[in-house]
Amino acid sequence: MRFDFCTKLFKFLFPPPSRPPQVEEMAATGSEPFRHCLNTKSRRKTDVQCPLAATHGEFCSRHYKNPHRFTKPAQQRVYTRSEHTAARKLQTFWRNRYAYIRFIQQGPAANAISLAMNDTELYTLDSITTITPLYFFSFADEKKNIWAFDIRSFAHLIAGGKPPSNPYTREGMSQTTHRRLRERLAWLRKRNYSIIHIQTDQLTAEQFWNQKVLDIFMKIEALGYLVNCDWFHGLSCEGQKGFYSSLFTTWYVKLGLTNEQKRTIIPGHQTNLFKFAPDEHAHKDVKWWAKINLNLIDAFISRAEDIENRKLGATYVLMGLVEASDDAAEAFPWLCAD
Repeated sequence: MRFDFCTKLFKFLFPPPSRPPQVEEMAATGSEPFRHCLNTKSRRKTDVQCPLAATHGEFCSRHYKNPHRFTKPAQQRVYTRSEHTAARKLQTFWRNRYAYIRFIQQGPAANAISLAMNDTELYTLDSITTITPLYFFSFADEKKNIWAFDIRSFAHLIAGGKPPSNPYTREGMSQTTHRRLRERLAWLRKRNYSIIHIQTDQLTAEQFWNQKVLDIFMKIEALGYLVNCDWFHGLSCEGQKGFYSSLFTTWYVKLGLTNEQKRTIIPGHQTNLFKFAPDEHAHKDVKWWAKINLNLIDAFISRAEDIENRKLGATYVLMGLVEASDDAAEAFPWLCAD
């Protein structure tokens, strides 16, 4: 009894592999099953399979020398009424969902551009109907008036260190609109979309560099500081060296931070933050120093896990920048050394 039970259990857990119908037919009748030739019936009737037996491998005696394999036409599935109804419900859901997402991310005029008060775009002065849907952005002011823009125009204003405001009415944006603007810009940059106005589909080397600088300074702006990209672009070679030296001295001398505090603000600072002393590489040009400093700024404002430490990193960057740029010092006088 125990042996029979184990045998049945083994067969249940490990069933024998199923055999093709032709093999089943051969086992039942004791003879070889009939196999059709896999060629088309003729050159004129390519949609019909040859009815003769396959005596030469997969083909018959007529077609094995110059075979033209028969391909069974795919049968079009006939959907039921309930399946059509379910498909329409899914299409309706996603159509409404997409409209809702556009409303949240791109404002109240995203689905009805005629609601906008302005007819032309701020930067290009073209009709707002020509704005690429990807870059469309709109918002409502306190009077419930709706305004539409190309979001790259706002990125240009932010790059100039100006607080976001409605350029048509000079009124400031609400905190909710400002947050949605930053979130939309971050969404575009996360997917590698350019947020600067370009004339062609391909960025030049200079435009790529300006885009990278804008990305870093927009991170600083998101941390609560209104900064101008021109402060960085306007630094000469000596200014870039001075910024590196100032940031180096601030990090290692002025702040008096412990190693544990430094690791909290910039994880991995021991090996890949400041790779050389300020007095080294004096012969390098301004582009080389600018790349080194931009990577430093990104490390200070991006590596920390929590936002408060990233804000501290942004403060330290500005402490170094005000010593190298007079315009930055004028904007943040409280960060200047006595």
